[in-house]
Amino acid sequence: MDGSSKCFTEAFQSRRTLVESKSSLRKVKVLKEVAVSQEDGNSRWAKLSPLEDADTDGDLNISVHLDFGTRMQPQSFSYWRSEFITRKVLEARTFGFMSDLEGLRANNLARGSSLDNTIAFNDNGSVINKEGLRFPKEPSMHKARISSRKASNQGLDALGDLRLGGVLSGRYESLRPGHSLNIMLLKKLYSSAKNFRFV
Repeated sequence: MDGSSKCFTEAFQSRRTLVESKSSLRKVKVLKEVAVSQEDGNSRWAKLSPLEDADTDGDLNISVHLDFGTRMQPQSFSYWRSEFITRKVLEARTFGFMSDLEGLRANNLARGSSLDNTIAFNDNGSVINKEGLRFPKEPSMHKARISSRKASNQGLDALGDLRLGGVLSGRYESLRPGHSLNIMLLKKLYSSAKNFRFV
């Protein structure tokens, strides 16, 4: 395992005996912009907004922005859910900072991380891994990956969290996204019937 979701997706796709769930996820159209933020020493935010173009209804546009100061070059990555496979998002590995590793392990986190499955950055923004990055925007590609229980085009982070609330149609944008921030966003979306419609 190399820290990407490619091996999982290929394994799912190679199985011919997958059974489609009869209780499929509900399709949800975002009607009104909702946004959340977190302050954990650094500003983090996420928002969902309606699609403006009727031709793209039923799809989700994902934009992820990363800015960790000098620890990593700021970067952004955007794509449509329908472009997932062609944009090689599956191959993007997870990442972390060497200066955070001791604290993470002290809290029983990142226990399986190594240079074989994680892109490691030092505090001046250099990649420690010998092979470097697979793609110039690999960290933001990883944060934007999609997940679902279907086997056709899966991955992990941002949309994996959002998929818990259904198959969203709208625009997702985030600065320094994380699982807790995305769950807060879903809760805000569903806090008012004015924000969404089941389709």
